[in-house]
Amino acid sequence: MDSTELDMITSIQAAMTLYEDRHCMGVRDADPNNPGQYSDSYTWLTFKTIGDRSKNFGHGLRQLIEPRGYLAICAANRPEWMITDFAC
Repeated sequence: MDSTELDMITSIQAAMTLYEDRHCMGVRDADPNNPGQYSDSYTWLTFKTIGDRSKNFGHGLRQLIEPRGYLAICAANRPEWMITDFAC
């Protein structure tokens, strides 16, 4: 792992701690009156929520994947994609 990767990991972990009660990621809500469309409102996830989900998912991955193994993420832009990325 080079210093750039370590700096990124350290920065993300620090943000999860320093800003734990602040908005981290907004997820657009589905429009209840128009299926398949999104409303103008967002449901916000805090840094703590994203950090906790990433940590928990990472612990689960360690049970399934060998150390230094590979994991492919094939998904649309969704919170789960970012959580998986942080978990790795």
